[in-house]
Amino acid sequence: MGKTVQIHGFPTNISAEEVKIFLENITGNGTVHAIKVKQSQTVARNPRAFAIVQFTTTESAELISSLINQRLLYGISRLKVWNMDRDIVPKPRASMLSLQITAMHFGNQVSTERFSVLWKGMGVVVNFEAGLRKMEFLFSYCCREYKLEFSYDSIWAIQLRCPPKQNKKFLVIQVGFLKQLFLKVSAAPRIYEKGLASSGQTNNDLALTYFKDAIDDQWVRTTDFTTSCCIGQSSAICLELPLNYIPRGIRENFYYYKEDEGHFYLENGSTFSCSLDLVPIVGPPQGLNLPYSTLFKINFLVQSGCLAGPTLDSAFYRLVNPQHVPSAHIEHALEKLRFSKECCYEPAKWLGELYKTYSKLKHFNKPSVSMNDGVVFVRRVQITPLKVYFLRSGGYCLQSKSLRNYHELIDNFIVFR
Repeated sequence: MGKTVQIHGFPTNISAEEVKIFLENITGNGTVHAIKVKQSQTVARNPRAFAIVQFTTTESAELISSLINQRLLYGISRLKVWNMDRDIVPKPRASMLSLQITAMHFGNQVSTERFSVLWKGMGVVVNFEAGLRKMEFLFSYCCREYKLEFSYDSIWAIQLRCPPKQNKKFLVIQVGFLKQLFLKVSAAPRIYEKGLASSGQTNNDLALTYFKDAIDDQWVRTTDFTTSCCIGQSSAICLELPLNYIPRGIRENFYYYKEDEGHFYLENGSTFSCSLDLVPIVGPPQGLNLPYSTLFKINFLVQSGCLAGPTLDSAFYRLVNPQHVPSAHIEHALEKLRFSKECCYEPAKWLGELYKTYSKLKHFNKPSVSMNDGVVFVRRVQITPLKVYFLRSGGYCLQSKSLRNYHELIDNFIVFR
């Protein structure tokens, strides 16, 4: 016996959701994969509808068939069942792990013990897709359904925080960039909104169908829907988990997974981007002007996880101002941050201590980047529906007429993608 059956005997006005609830009360939550409700073409005094139902396992299909054959009623109507040769969804996606999360927090980790929350979502389903190598977050907000999707390559750290004297655990997922071979590769998450109707379907058609995993043409790519683009300004996601949660599957499949039993606190944060049209972009307070090249590097370090945006205060910006600190010291320090393996949560303190070391050196030159003849370094910016990325680009050939004619102004060039 397969996973798909046809069940006859439902009232003509029944919806797919009502069929799902009725069946899962018997087979268990999450056991129905897909449903299509149709009207019988047979002329009868009391017309009935039938439902083609695909279960997640053959055991669930066999259980329903056995109960119907014994005598299972829907209201006062006796149901009948037939096996189906074809599934509604031929090759269902298999999730490595699926979690029901009470609360999901978007924000930034600002110390080893503190997480600054910018936006909170409730009632979230998290799917770890093994074959497609991606993580999905499914949730509703303001009466709309959303899906947030990350590739595994964009997840470069996962921590299970088990703080003492708290009745919950926290799974902190650092996302946004993959650190590999000293390169930072951008991997912006994607946000999708479920459309009201698609592929020529009417609202009535949608009421007669159900898919556990929404089919691709039901999702429409969209932009950040939160106030002040909070998702775009976040570098991490914090999931609230019950105290008895055991991370099966995560530890084995993510190399950067760690567990920490130290203190951990959630705190209300505030947005830090200078612009709300393109986020996240950081910059100094009013009255303090920094060189364009320095600002570009700082934004790059924030978006690559080397610096946390909310921790950049006026003291930090004064320490990267060439009017107060030698330019060579600033460039060396920022380059050192680029190759750090962990985020620097106290950048002003770190810079102050590093500059003391630099001041004791007799000879100190700016870091140089070697390029072949005819090749120049050009900064690159990538704009996505969720974020803007400041990237360290490779070399560009001087064959470009613009680069040849304005070679002395090369620092003012940006390549957009």
